[in-house]
Amino acid sequence: MKYLNKIPAFLFAALLGTSMLTLTGCEGGDLYSVGAPDWIEATIDSIASVKPARTLQYTWGSVDDSYLKSKSNEMTLYNGQTLNYEFDQTTAGVSNWQGWVLCVDVDGVQSVKLRGDNWENLAGSNAGCESDFVWDTFPQEMNGSTHKMKVVYADGTLMMYDEITASSGTEYHYSYTKDGYSAESITVYLQNEAAEEKMYQEEITGTAQIVPDMQPVSMVLNHVPETMEKGQTLEEGLKGMTATVTYEGDEGRTAVQDVELADLTVTSMPDISTLGEKQLIVAYSKTSKGNGATKPVIATAKFTVVKVYPVNFVTPTPAVVGAEDFSTGWWTAFSNDIKIENETKTVFSFTNYSDAAANWHNAVVILRKADLTEYAVVRMDNYGWGTGYSACSPTCNWNWDTFTSVMNGAKVTVTITNTGLNTANIDMAVVGSDGNNYEQHYTGINGIDPEDLYFAVTVENACLKFDTAAGAKKNAMRK
Repeated sequence: MKYLNKIPAFLFAALLGTSMLTLTGCEGGDLYSVGAPDWIEATIDSIASVKPARTLQYTWGSVDDSYLKSKSNEMTLYNGQTLNYEFDQTTAGVSNWQGWVLCVDVDGVQSVKLRGDNWENLAGSNAGCESDFVWDTFPQEMNGSTHKMKVVYADGTLMMYDEITASSGTEYHYSYTKDGYSAESITVYLQNEAAEEKMYQEEITGTAQIVPDMQPVSMVLNHVPETMEKGQTLEEGLKGMTATVTYEGDEGRTAVQDVELADLTVTSMPDISTLGEKQLIVAYSKTSKGNGATKPVIATAKFTVVKVYPVNFVTPTPAVVGAEDFSTGWWTAFSNDIKIENETKTVFSFTNYSDAAANWHNAVVILRKADLTEYAVVRMDNYGWGTGYSACSPTCNWNWDTFTSVMNGAKVTVTITNTGLNTANIDMAVVGSDGNNYEQHYTGINGIDPEDLYFAVTVENACLKFDTAAGAKKNAMRK
């Protein structure tokens, strides 16, 4: 009687009555091995196999349906709630993607189209998906499968969990997670491809945690450019700028949200039609739910409108500076000197190879006169010297823990600007050997004679291989 342990003790007692005492008193005391009448074992087996009765709510879809042809009811799911599905699925049984598709909309915009075969169509990947499917038999096993699915929306995260009983009787498990939601509610529904779905449960549980609308109280601007080229509109010059808005509501509630440029009102004083420093004035006048605010929040910043300079792409010579075995010592190997004309930009590019032994074992850019009198000498590692260097502002985004290694094999594009205002700027755009983008800037090198400005490049324990002018142009455009 191997299934006897599937029923509670009180049910066993009800079936056997007082004979339980007699059975447990037999030699060996083995309650499960006593030879009982066959009708008892048959009764126990039938009880163990009973499934709870289900009520069919509705049927939708067909095995002849094309992709997303049919649809279940739309359900609105608020923060803190769970949508519970139970349905039986009949498919064409031919391809993995034949079956249900879980769809999620946010404010009328589709956010998720999750297929039943470990794939999300909008992202075109299986990111966030986990399953234990057997793919060799998957299409056949999903034909005639039963699904107990939960869709949870909580604290900015969407989660789906599907417990599947395949037509073979095998149980499978499939989950999906996606973060980054901020909407108060989402719309959830199922669609299909080549599948009929019989819906037995479609129920939302949990208490909706509705966040009240809140007023903006402060704003911080992000990614404000230091300069803007004359002739650009504010929107063009501020591309990429965002704002972080803080909201406050009743009972001390607060919230923080990033706002895109399109939702901000921007002006400048004075007008950007002239060169020079400007005051940027930014206003935002929406509540946390996008309604009109009682009063706007204001933030300001400064930027400078600058001249648009003609660009010259050049190729330094020789094609290689520094020994390939990194044996070249300091100030012993140089490129040729190339003049940077007044009010122009000069661009060149190279691949930087280094022994990675020290931060300064890389390329070095020299700004000087025709007679070799130096204005400034700058390294790749946010450091330099010279009569004009002390006035400049060096900035970078290096990860110093990996700097030396990523510079060995790095692709470097250098832009030198002769402003015509007795200053020069050096901007370096770097694609490290790790594939990440880095920047090094030296802005405002002063004391420059705009009619007598040249550059050259040297190394220490490094090797530079210059691109052609066409290559430099291509790299600059890619940047």
